[in-house]
Amino acid sequence: MSPGAIRESLSRLTSEGLVVAEAQRGFFVAPISDELLRDTYAARVDIEAAALTRSITSGDVEWEGNLVGAFHRLVHTPEPLHSVTDTSADVWFSAHHHFHFSLVAACTVKSLLRLRVQLVEQTERYRRFATPLGRAIRDTEKEHKAICDAAVSRNAALCIRLMKEHLEKTTEVLCASLAAFAKDAGLKAEKSAQNPRPRGHMSRPERPRAMPLRRLRKRSS
Repeated sequence: MSPGAIRESLSRLTSEGLVVAEAQRGFFVAPISDELLRDTYAARVDIEAAALTRSITSGDVEWEGNLVGAFHRLVHTPEPLHSVTDTSADVWFSAHHHFHFSLVAACTVKSLLRLRVQLVEQTERYRRFATPLGRAIRDTEKEHKAICDAAVSRNAALCIRLMKEHLEKTTEVLCASLAAFAKDAGLKAEKSAQNPRPRGHMSRPERPRAMPLRRLRKRSS
């Protein structure tokens, strides 16, 4: 692939907030923090509310069927229990993404949907931290069912309130996960500082192998 194509792709990711560009240094993955997390989710709450209102108003029977089907798929997809970097987690994240998209799929304002996609992609980076911790303190299946039922019954006000609560709970779980991750990283750094490698230490692959004494004697003879 040509450097020009890579540069163009990185520029697009920069406009979406997933990559940051620094003059004379290049491109870097966008940082994560509690402040950025809360800001992004606050914006998403407002965008979801607007998109949900229009989707519930415009949705037809086919939209209802697709939404119920997406919920059924999500319920029957096991949530990841351990490492969220495991590829098996992608199946659940895909089902979860499809369910949330199905809720707003009937929204006729395309600009709202584009803004929503950008916000979802930014929050998805944080969501990967939430899975193991989130299962222990909340019932996401119950939350999703309540949101789905409110949408199908065309109760926009209830659906928006439930979605707001759902996203706010996710925000708090993510903040707790980030704090736990930072604490663990700090403990590891502190442990490493307390037990530094001896000066001039060489790892096993780099250390020159000593020639056996028997071989040395044979050569000298």
